[in-house]
Amino acid sequence: MLRQLRTAQELRTRVSGNRNGIFANVARDIIRWMDEWLSDRERGGFYASQDADCSMDDDGDYFTWTRSEMQAVVTEAEAGVAGLHYDVNEVGEMHHNPEKNVLYVRAPVSEIAKRMGLTVEKTQALLESARQKMYAARLRRPRLMSTRRCTRDGTRSVSPPTLKGRGY
Repeated sequence: MLRQLRTAQELRTRVSGNRNGIFANVARDIIRWMDEWLSDRERGGFYASQDADCSMDDDGDYFTWTRSEMQAVVTEAEAGVAGLHYDVNEVGEMHHNPEKNVLYVRAPVSEIAKRMGLTVEKTQALLESARQKMYAARLRRPRLMSTRRCTRDGTRSVSPPTLKGRGY
């Protein structure tokens, strides 16, 4: 948890007033993920870790996508944009299943818009729609194993008032 916070803080320092740039978006996504998945609002504190594996038979399947899995949940236009943005191809990066893709930002929205002959606004809208649909589909996958040990270490560092004061 503290590693994610430090990464978000480093990204935040790189933003330098550009609150809509890629570093700002990644920092916000890290904080959103920590809030949704690592915080325990009932008991307070944060979980120490979260596995990427759903079972002993997979290796990160919860977070990875095949091209066909992506195409099953988004429109053709959304798949075109999201596939270019996140580099989702027929051959991915996972050794146990070569079709599985680790999502990462391969190309900025402006470059994808130019390649596809779309406006930046239309490309951004398609990407956001695809992202929401893929997130909803991922939530329907088997749940991840978590370290249920809840820690209060660093809790003050990631409390909502602290984060808001830091510009998240």
